[in-house]
Amino acid sequence: MKIIITGSSGFIGSNLVKKYIDGNSVIGFDIMPNPISSGNFEHIGFNIHDLEQVIVRYKPDLLIHCAGNADIQRSISDPRFDFSANVDLLSQILDILRKNDSKTRFINLSSAAVYGNPEELPIRESDTPEPISTYGFHKHIGEKMCTMYKQLYGLRTSSIRIFSVYGTGFKRQVIWDMSRKIVNHADLVLFGTGNESRDFIHIEDLVDAIDLIANDPNEEDVYNVGTGQEITIRELTNLFNVAMGKDCRWSFNNQTRKGDPVNWCSSIRKIQNLGFKQKISIENGIKEIYEWSKTIK
Repeated sequence: MKIIITGSSGFIGSNLVKKYIDGNSVIGFDIMPNPISSGNFEHIGFNIHDLEQVIVRYKPDLLIHCAGNADIQRSISDPRFDFSANVDLLSQILDILRKNDSKTRFINLSSAAVYGNPEELPIRESDTPEPISTYGFHKHIGEKMCTMYKQLYGLRTSSIRIFSVYGTGFKRQVIWDMSRKIVNHADLVLFGTGNESRDFIHIEDLVDAIDLIANDPNEEDVYNVGTGQEITIRELTNLFNVAMGKDCRWSFNNQTRKGDPVNWCSSIRKIQNLGFKQKISIENGIKEIYEWSKTIK
């Protein structure tokens, strides 16, 4: 297959490159350099005009759009930046595919942030999105654009609503934060009350799910990608202690941040019907992140 990955130096994008370079021809676009060296992989600095030229010449079988802003707090403090990164850029890529009557399978990475605070769990793809952050709002706009380009122009688009991804190489989110606090002997204080919940998915499982979706002949408009397991942050601290064999005393500051949802858990029936099975348990994932975090200066 001929594959283009935008945001190919980022956390998700770089892991997709690693998955696909064996047996496929992969071109990655990113403003940041990429350390991957392979005869099957070409890295190009991100420029929309260069991307259009490559799409026209290369005629990719698959384009996975990972580029954009993933920082909810920055989307709130700088909404114009987030619009440019998550709406305008996607619009330009969709229009390139439209103008070239492309048959490329197009996968847009969206987010569970489109759901906001759902009325009930688990969250289904058919539930009405009610984003509570600029980031979630812009991601929802992007999904609607993909669906509209499918309906009007016949593009083969799908959007993936990713829940709380984690893994080595990702220096964000609560599992990384907990690991670093222990390694650095910092105060073991976490945001919130501890009753907030998330659906954590390891990057290896996420990449497998994306591949299943890319090859789904039904080409649904949206897919949830999580594990279907709700874990409160308080429960996560207990799992953390057990996984590490420690008795850490965690506390919570009872502060909330704008745009952060309270409780999340995904319905993953769609991807399960495609054959998705979780490989990395949260316990093993915690051990992996903790060991990796000890190597970071």
